[in-house]
Amino acid sequence: MLQFKRRDEKYLYNSIKRPWHSPIKILNAGIKLYDIFGDAIDNRGEFQRVREGKAVAIMLLGFYLKDNRNPKNKQYMQYYDEGSSPDYVTMYPTEVPNKPIEGVFFEVEVVEFGKHSETDFINFLATKKLSVLESKKGYDEKTHILCDVSKTTLVPPAHQINEGLKKINPKSQVLYVGRTTPDRPVYSLVSVWPKVGRQESIDLEALSRTYPGPHNVRFKKSSKKFIGFERSKEPTINEFEIFGLNESYLRKKY
Repeated sequence: MLQFKRRDEKYLYNSIKRPWHSPIKILNAGIKLYDIFGDAIDNRGEFQRVREGKAVAIMLLGFYLKDNRNPKNKQYMQYYDEGSSPDYVTMYPTEVPNKPIEGVFFEVEVVEFGKHSETDFINFLATKKLSVLESKKGYDEKTHILCDVSKTTLVPPAHQINEGLKKINPKSQVLYVGRTTPDRPVYSLVSVWPKVGRQESIDLEALSRTYPGPHNVRFKKSSKKFIGFERSKEPTINEFEIFGLNESYLRKKY
């Protein structure tokens, strides 16, 4: 059973309760919902989890590129349903010689920054978000704080953001993602804390054709020492279920 220890060693996240999804599956599910609900996806509270899922999926694709497209680095994700935070849980199974399969697990908290935010980007992260998140929710180095930046927003250089965060010295890794081209779905992922990382350019159209499957998986109790996926047994799940949305309610409302 792939179960992952969080900050509290006595707590185990239930990894077999629901299917896990590749970032490509999350993005495709979001596109299907956008075809149904249009601009409501971008600005209505009922669809916040869809927006957050898109940002997390892009982050995982950026990690995949950082790992030189290693086919063994299959990243999976699902929304968190055991409390109010974090927003998403991500994992990838790892093979360790002579040991059962283990999962590397991270929590992701997504914050949105756009043209209507009341302060500048660095102050927004340092005082409005990071200090509150870490003090109230106990986030640590196993948490990614991901800032989803509006396409109409300018962001300071990464080294300047890093310098601005030193006064609170967050425990979590801090990254931001934003769209870089108006006519194509190309995004940029940048790590700004604890170290400034190289900028990854993420072309969603290109990666959707090459990212390795399967794109939906379930894990079960097992003592296997190698990772094997069976494509024919991918669980069937629709775009509403992927994000935990009430389909009948939303179709009636919109």
